[in-house]
Amino acid sequence: MSKIPEKTKIEDLIKLLKQFPNTSTVRRLRRELSAQGKVAERIVKLKAKKAVDKEKAVKTANVMRAGKMKRYYRYLKAIQKNFFPDTPLRQLRTMYSRKKKWLDVEIDDAVWDDPSP
Repeated sequence: MSKIPEKTKIEDLIKLLKQFPNTSTVRRLRRELSAQGKVAERIVKLKAKKAVDKEKAVKTANVMRAGKMKRYYRYLKAIQKNFFPDTPLRQLRTMYSRKKKWLDVEIDDAVWDDPSP
């Protein structure tokens, strides 16, 4: 027997139907019940697959986010190292954030475009 509760209930009903004479109505009812059992099993499988897919999506999202953050910090560290060694990284982060919002910043656009010396 399977672990699915709906499926076990349906299988029990099918077993009970075997006690009745094998008429067309009983056969039709057995057929309908077995179809419902297959549907219940399919629904449980789909739910399990969705849970696995969601877990996988969260994991890949975290990996991608970590990669983007590494690039962001490497970019700001390169700007700090090559142009503004005395400026704290926190201040460069705020300037970069302001630049992305199209606000005025003290640093020229050429520095933001190419952080290499």
